[in-house]
Amino acid sequence: MVRDRLLTYAEHKVHRQVRTWLSAEAITANLRQELEGDRERLYSDALAAEFRHYCSVAGTNADDYKNRLLSVGGLELLTGIRFLGLDIARPFVDVIYQSEAVLTPDQLSAVQDAIRQEFAVFRPERLRFYSSSHLPHLTGDGDKRLLAAPLAVMLGQTKSDALYRVKVRQATSLTFYPEYAAIYCELHVESPKLRAVTRAESVDDLQGYLESGLLFEIFVDEAWAGVTAVFRDVNTGLGGLCVGEIVLAKAFRGQGLGSAVQLQLALQLLSQGSGQGELLFGTIGAANVPAQRAALRAGRVDLGGHVWVPL
Repeated sequence: MVRDRLLTYAEHKVHRQVRTWLSAEAITANLRQELEGDRERLYSDALAAEFRHYCSVAGTNADDYKNRLLSVGGLELLTGIRFLGLDIARPFVDVIYQSEAVLTPDQLSAVQDAIRQEFAVFRPERLRFYSSSHLPHLTGDGDKRLLAAPLAVMLGQTKSDALYRVKVRQATSLTFYPEYAAIYCELHVESPKLRAVTRAESVDDLQGYLESGLLFEIFVDEAWAGVTAVFRDVNTGLGGLCVGEIVLAKAFRGQGLGSAVQLQLALQLLSQGSGQGELLFGTIGAANVPAQRAALRAGRVDLGGHVWVPL
């Protein structure tokens, strides 16, 4: 059965550290939940048509936008066409699950050949694999890293003086939105390349966080300094609170406050009823080394990440 095979393949992506944080039953439940979305994209005409509507490439039909199961030699892979930032000029193929956790160079070469042929109408430029950090490293350019830890583990970290300068408070309105949006405007002026990978959340998106009670304002020395938000999600066997936003205004960056913000966020989540075993996780761009260091200082563990392989 396809579902059972894919669930077995999904297990390959689970980091061994996660098995010390969660029970086998919880991990399987998280994998099943994540898997359902990937399976739906195998068969759903409606999802494929919607995808094509937003990323219409000449010569394609809706079925081309569905996920695809491919057999390459002795391998089976679940794959799908994707576009970076929904830009049809930046196509890539996502290798979502694979029947072997680690590919040999010969297997990788065969996969590249098969995918070039299978997705030829899109002319994809790259493949994207997920590589768990406890397995042999897959050669390629890094994309996003996944970092996670239970709240209790984070709060067991050594406290720096910066921790006491920072406060994270549950938001009660969106009156800060102009200041929040201005942070991104300034970032994009300073670093135009960031426009493609970072953006301010919309008012509607932040309203959703607000209504869930998971939107927070950051204060440094009692001055408004930025915004952070989380949402409930699953990812590679993890289940818990995913960081959907964390941004500091320019005046507060470069001071080592990033880890303090995350620790204060953990304290705030505990005060709102989250359990000490609840996981806080999220992805950080491979090039954003300062943010990765801040997450590591806050006690989060690098579990792996996506790797780009050229076609």
